[in-house]
Amino acid sequence: MKYPALLRSAFAKNLKWLCDGQPSIASVCRDTGINRQQFNRYLAGTAVPSAQVMRVICVKFGVAEASMFLPNEELKQLVGLDHSADDLIRLLGAIGARKPDKLKLGYYFRYEPASDANDPRLLRSLYCVYENEGNVRFRGVRRMAEPGAKATSANRQRLTGTILKISSYNYFFEIHLPATEEMSFAIFGNATGINHMRAGMVFQQKHAKRAALEYIGEAVNPRQLLKRCGYITPDEPGLDKALRDLLLPEHKSPGVLEAAQ
Repeated sequence: MKYPALLRSAFAKNLKWLCDGQPSIASVCRDTGINRQQFNRYLAGTAVPSAQVMRVICVKFGVAEASMFLPNEELKQLVGLDHSADDLIRLLGAIGARKPDKLKLGYYFRYEPASDANDPRLLRSLYCVYENEGNVRFRGVRRMAEPGAKATSANRQRLTGTILKISSYNYFFEIHLPATEEMSFAIFGNATGINHMRAGMVFQQKHAKRAALEYIGEAVNPRQLLKRCGYITPDEPGLDKALRDLLLPEHKSPGVLEAAQ
């Protein structure tokens, strides 16, 4: 895959910053098994690793692959928030929270009703669930715009956080980026009868609303998935009818008896 110069530059800057926290470049190459000459090309911004090598690098530094192409200041913020997530994991572990089970790693679409009660649409966002040092974490991107619209600081929101199981539910503890005092969490239970779905609730400072996760997979193209994110109507092609009825009950399709009346 050929990357634009801007992305190669962002990757190189982030890789240099991450390497600054290591004993040496040679030690990073030994740990990852990457040839030093090839690694220097990554640092110089003249090459970007293959998907397989990218995963090795990200496991080494404990970051998500997509994070490597963020502006450096955003990556620094994410790494700092990961340290905060570690503190949260330790705190909740003391009350019995544990690593979630039966939760697949990879990409999910998250669906929730629009914040405006008079808006009949759903908001579809993209989440990446991954494991780092034995903990399950996630990154999310929400676009408060029509699918395919250009992402701007005004309509895009990034989230990061950790996932812990408390009792029989998976709790997604979310931190909004840029960092604010707002922290929300979502609770997702087991399958709802909808294929690859988990239903739940999102709790924020001022309100709570229903939500659902749809598992997409691991070997996917996140850029293509992001193009499908944003506000969608109840009659969106391909939208699962059961999911629509769950999140937008006012648009629920009539049953056989209801239709006959």
